[in-house]
Amino acid sequence: MRNLDKSIRRQEWKAVVEEWQVSGLSSRKWCQERKIHNSTFHYWKKLFSPVSKPSRSSFLELSEEKKSRIEMELGGVKIYAESGFDENLLVHCLKVLKKAS
Repeated sequence: MRNLDKSIRRQEWKAVVEEWQVSGLSSRKWCQERKIHNSTFHYWKKLFSPVSKPSRSSFLELSEEKKSRIEMELGGVKIYAESGFDENLLVHCLKVLKKAS
């Protein structure tokens, strides 16, 4: 009997959420008009929301390789250099910064 009660309650709330969806009102306004607690409504709304599957682009490949990093700042300009950086490029950047300051 208890499972039947849960099933009926679930069906009733599903109808409530569907009614809100077609209303065009914000959930807050709709709940105020019907004297429904906003938190209760959002609990049920979340239950009926489709579960989105993560796309492949939402994953980031991680590397166990630790890289050293150098941070330099001069006159409010920051330069970050990872290990294996181009030394000539760094020297050039520093010369440009020195001339600009």
